Amino acid sequence: MLLFLPGVLFVLAISFCCIYMLPLMTDRNLGIIDAIKESFSMVTKKQLVDHVVVFILFVGISAIGSSVFIGSLFTQPLATLFLMSVYNGLEKPAPETTTPPEPPPSPKPLNGQ
Repeated sequence: MLLFLPGVLFVLAISFCCIYMLPLMTDRNLGIIDAIKESFSMVTKKQLVDHVVVFILFVGISAIGSSVFIGSLFTQPLATLFLMSVYNGLEKPAPETTTPPEPPPSPKPLNGQ
């Protein structure tokens, strides 16, 4: 009973670091070790708070559905689709922002006005 809480924290930490492991294995055809390394670098590189929110939502949706047997049949695909949509959003490069061109100069008034 003494190691219950550290064990739960350890499992949550490992799950957080490996959250994108399966999408990476299927999308990029990576091996398990390479997928774990890439997933770890994805969640720790930047936007840590966003990844924590995604993890909490994924685990929350899965846990709510797992409380009832039939519920897991509906919520697990929903949670997986949510995770895949987040992964696809991470893979897209950010659109480059360009400044609009300068407007042409206004014409000079006629007749000295």
